[in-house]
Amino acid sequence: VLALDRFINSDFQRTFGKNTFRFFIAVLHYLQIIKTPPLDVVKEWIFVPYPTNVYTLFYQYVMDFGFVGCWIVIFLFGITHTWMFYQSKTSGNHFKMITAYSYFPLLMVFFQDQYFSLLSFWIQLWFYSIIILYLSGNYSIKKNHVT
Repeated sequence: VLALDRFINSDFQRTFGKNTFRFFIAVLHYLQIIKTPPLDVVKEWIFVPYPTNVYTLFYQYVMDFGFVGCWIVIFLFGITHTWMFYQSKTSGNHFKMITAYSYFPLLMVFFQDQYFSLLSFWIQLWFYSIIILYLSGNYSIKKNHVT
């Protein structure tokens, strides 16, 4: 929290989505569609008075979208988590797994963003969970009905 405070009270340059959409920038750079390399995931060290590079989840969204944009993104995460929790209670096993997966980035927001910085990981996890549940015969999108 001290590093975030120091960052907020400094003159910082907005990156306008370069942190949040790093995954897409990395893919486009790898495919040589754009020349701009993605920003580094590991942030710079700051002394507060001890060295740290933990800025919390807010750092990246404040840097990209400003304070109002940051609160909008956090609000959307809240809506998404609420919707996933409801779906996990009323839908099949896939939403139970996805909701369980979503608790990790929610827990780690104190340290750094885990939603967009690990987006490729979440896409792979979702893909493999569909395959595993489909092969095991437990994949169901419809509501579970008790008869």
